[in-house]
Amino acid sequence: MHGHRAGYYRLALILGAQTAMGPLAIDTYLPALPTITREFGTSAAAVQLSLSVYFIGIALGQAVYGPLSDRHGRRPPLFVGLALFVAGSLGCAIAPNVGVLVAFRFVQALGGCAPLVIPRAVVRDLFDERDSVRMLSVLMLVMGLAPILAPLVGGQMLKYLGWRSIFWAYVVYGGLLLVVAAVGLEESLPVERRTRQPLDVVLRTYARLLTDWRYLGYVLSGGLVFAGLLAYISGSPYIFIELYRISPQRFPSTEDSPPQRTWPRSRRRY
Repeated sequence: MHGHRAGYYRLALILGAQTAMGPLAIDTYLPALPTITREFGTSAAAVQLSLSVYFIGIALGQAVYGPLSDRHGRRPPLFVGLALFVAGSLGCAIAPNVGVLVAFRFVQALGGCAPLVIPRAVVRDLFDERDSVRMLSVLMLVMGLAPILAPLVGGQMLKYLGWRSIFWAYVVYGGLLLVVAAVGLEESLPVERRTRQPLDVVLRTYARLLTDWRYLGYVLSGGLVFAGLLAYISGSPYIFIELYRISPQRFPSTEDSPPQRTWPRSRRRY
């Protein structure tokens, strides 16, 4: 029983660390957006594009890693995704201009969506309905905590090490996850349970989903929610840091209240 529980906690730790990669890669560098804009001498919209293409890469990659993991098992696609994430993070860390940064953020996203997809598939492989709900709740807890802590960590790194250190931290984090997954995460999908659907079957399945109006309604509802979230997280660093002069180290802490502006009173009486 003790060994079973230890194995359960070890698996939860590994899968939780994998799941946290997506939110960390989105939120940790948010306090650095104004600094990156100034260093590259470009517009805020150009730097915000690095955030938009990350979401695009995440969306596209999920459509690929699912069928690949069903066909080849969970470990090989996960290793490929982590390797892509490390390569993309390295490119971002040494990017000479904003165009290169945006391009490597897309590569980073194509790799970073693997740790979002694969852990859920592993849970489905190993647990029944009741235990899978328990494990998925742990993963959701990690996804909820990561966006809260990530900007605070990123702000401190920005202050003491510069914005490029954030992407170097991604390189180290992705490399560690790759080693941990290779050593501590066993294959959860046996060969006899794998599905080897041809590419045309997979494409027809996606085409059928895209013509299901009920399904598209749910997708649109979720997409609009994330669109609002993207607008907030891409614009809030400039509003809080540049407009309200909140230090990047405290973004998005509520300890700093925005300075009160005294607006001139109109002399016109109504």
